[in-house]
Amino acid sequence: MDKPFDFSKFDNREEFRSLQKEEQEKIVGDAQKDAEKIMETAKEIKKPFGGKISETDLNIAEKVVEMQEKDKEMDELIDEIIDNKRKAREARSDAAREVYEEKVALYEKKLQQIKQTRDEIEQKEKENERKNKFNEFLKDKFSDFKGDHFETTLPGLDYIVIFKGPVNPENGKIESLEVYPYWHRNDTEVKITCTIYKDGLLYIGTQNGRLPNDLSFTKEELYDEVLSIAEIANLDFYENVDDKILPSGNWPPSKEKEKNSKIKQEVKHPIDSRRLRFMENQSNVLFGIQGIDSGFSGYYGYVFKNFLLLENNVVGNATYFFDFESPLEVNSGRIGKADRAAILQQQWEPISNLSKPEALDVGAERKWHPITDIDDDHWEERMQAEIDMRS
Repeated sequence: MDKPFDFSKFDNREEFRSLQKEEQEKIVGDAQKDAEKIMETAKEIKKPFGGKISETDLNIAEKVVEMQEKDKEMDELIDEIIDNKRKAREARSDAAREVYEEKVALYEKKLQQIKQTRDEIEQKEKENERKNKFNEFLKDKFSDFKGDHFETTLPGLDYIVIFKGPVNPENGKIESLEVYPYWHRNDTEVKITCTIYKDGLLYIGTQNGRLPNDLSFTKEELYDEVLSIAEIANLDFYENVDDKILPSGNWPPSKEKEKNSKIKQEVKHPIDSRRLRFMENQSNVLFGIQGIDSGFSGYYGYVFKNFLLLENNVVGNATYFFDFESPLEVNSGRIGKADRAAILQQQWEPISNLSKPEALDVGAERKWHPITDIDDDHWEERMQAEIDMRS
């Protein structure tokens, strides 16, 4: 998108044409330099998001360039304020002092106006950035979002749970994301419900529509955190299935005793987010499977050429391996929708309704993770060895 020449400084185009050729060339040349600077600034604003530069990007870039010029003016105003305050202190008469103090007041007012304009521009920039991120990472993609527990850098929060909202019965589409920030209040875990709708706005589910007072971040900062999570999420990686993946089921007494004996310590941090990231980053994984309760406490599936792996990021759950009778006839790397559907029908549907004890009965192999929140730097090495052995 080209930045058009601005005739606004002239009453009309005829006035511009009446100027000498040298004057016209200088004016157009200066305007071209300004336009190029604005375009370069717009490209920098748009760089993280890709795509074409919009009119909104250009408008913001124009304001940014304007504020860069204002920076010089601000420095000059600050120098004038300091100089006139010094002169007011050293004035030998009340009249002289009043003159310098009036200048100080005038310069401070101008400085405040510039700062206010800067704040408005920065706010518009951030709003535009959020809109661009929403459009790129979430718009029309709610149904692909993998519900999960996510680590967060927001102060005071333990973690954030995000999952798909309900299906709109009128059009069969998912039109919202549910966001649950979790934190502790007087040693009790609490949460609030927030929702992002298809308009891209975040709504806080409290009576006054505000975050509780014991949270030290803003609504905008919460939204930025959700968008950052969406940015790194691989929405095309998972296939949705209408199943609860590997529910607990009814364990025989002997296996229940064995299961409970594994958990001896109190778990303070029940989510081990490394597990799913580790699986998603496997170079030879074909795609993932997401069930209807995967975002809460359920399992996710990971399809490899020789086996299916079921993983859960809630501490206390093991990994389950289902080895295929023969390797899948697919090329290495990620595969398309048609191949995924065929694999789900062939390999997933026969085991889709199995509980944990039933999975073991049909030959699944169980591998335990660290059971507590104590760091174990070797679990990835052991899990990688299991994956490599079967690949």
